[in-house]
Amino acid sequence: MSIRTKLIGTYIIMVMVAAILFITTTFTAITLFFTDAGSTLIQDKKLDEVVVEIVDLFVELKVKEENNPSSLLDEVYIKEVNNKIRDYSCFLTVEYNGEFIDVGGLNLSNDFYDTLLKEDKSYKFEKLNIRKNKSFMYNKDRYNFIKYEFKYDSKVINYYFIIDMSVFKNIRGGYGKIFSFVLLVILLIIILPLTYMLSKDIIIPLKKLEEGANKIKEGNLDFELKTKSNNEIGRVIQAFETMRCELKKSVEQQIQYEENRKELISSISHDLKTPITSIKGYVEGIMDGVANSEEKLEKYLQVIYNKSEHMDKLINDLFLFSRLDLNRLPFEMEEVYICRFMDDCINELKLEYSKQNIIINYNTNVDVNTIVIMDSQKIKRVIFNIVQNAIKFMNKDEKVLNIELREDEILNFVIKDNGIGIEKEQLPLIFDKFYRVDEARNTKVGGTGLGLAIAKQIIDAHKGEIWAESEIEEGTSICFTLQKVVDKGDSHE
Repeated sequence: MSIRTKLIGTYIIMVMVAAILFITTTFTAITLFFTDAGSTLIQDKKLDEVVVEIVDLFVELKVKEENNPSSLLDEVYIKEVNNKIRDYSCFLTVEYNGEFIDVGGLNLSNDFYDTLLKEDKSYKFEKLNIRKNKSFMYNKDRYNFIKYEFKYDSKVINYYFIIDMSVFKNIRGGYGKIFSFVLLVILLIIILPLTYMLSKDIIIPLKKLEEGANKIKEGNLDFELKTKSNNEIGRVIQAFETMRCELKKSVEQQIQYEENRKELISSISHDLKTPITSIKGYVEGIMDGVANSEEKLEKYLQVIYNKSEHMDKLINDLFLFSRLDLNRLPFEMEEVYICRFMDDCINELKLEYSKQNIIINYNTNVDVNTIVIMDSQKIKRVIFNIVQNAIKFMNKDEKVLNIELREDEILNFVIKDNGIGIEKEQLPLIFDKFYRVDEARNTKVGGTGLGLAIAKQIIDAHKGEIWAESEIEEGTSICFTLQKVVDKGDSHE
């Protein structure tokens, strides 16, 4: 699951759960609050009884106003009314002609009455002369009051029914704890899991990436970044690890190229120094008069010529290999009937090596119409390089070279000699430039050490494969493949 999907899902769940918890808790708290508040106010009386009593009380007060309004100022009656409303957590104070009658024994101060009157003057009369339920603050306590006005002797008697709201402090404190508990639950259920998810899927992987980047900056590529997730950051880590591997491979290749360059310079120096030393020695011999006869002079000159030929071949092979290695040698690809091509190569090989008593056998099962797209001259160079290398290490009296071309889904070329053979651990190395299986024997037979390396470069460029198989004292087989392109229906003879 992607991080984006996780975050969206988590956000939706967080909002839904928080909303459900909040709404449920709010409704429950409101219900309980008003239940507790009602219980506090009416002291466990039934609601219908409360309504009846309040209605009866106001009807009674109205009757008093019409029949005997002076009784509304009677402290005994006022005390009787006050006792009735005590059951509702209220108390009564009466104001007439600027004076207050306090029968509840609360001993309220003048400041309290002044605050009450000040708040009262800001409201207009309503129907039935009953003011709206209003509140005021006094000594950090809140009071609600309802005012009821009665006419007496062209003056007004004001009945103030006052509720001390401090009785709700404990109730509010209790429900504050409930809301705090709900917030804690929301924190534990939603916020902490979300934080854990962000830490696991985002923060920790990003720290790994930062550590990896710092290691690369310091030149350390020998580490590995692992991840089990396949989300966005997981894919970034995988890409980072791929980059690290490719960078490490590139650095290793660069180091290998530098080693190869050093080896190449060393090998060139060695292979050029030997013939140059010989040439120099024979030239000095001629100059010093050592070649004092026509026969010796001719022999010296022949050696100088042969060494020069060897140097020229070494330089040409080196130049060819360098151009192949740098991909700067163009390939002239064309459609070639492989059977005709091989027939020409075999005839040329037999003609060239006939004087050396080398037996060349050729066998093929390829259809005469099979065509390959290739560079003919370079594939011919591959075959001749392999043959020349094989002939150098054929130590038997009867030197036999078996060349075979087999056709399957691809074309398989096999050139097998009956020479000294190669150790198995050396087989993968014979296609390296300047590699010599036996330095001592190689010195005797000559060679540039680039023949098989050039062959491998050419075959690689043709998208083929080349390898060696060998048995000591039984011979070596050099094999390579080319892609078969098409079979023509008609013969072209």
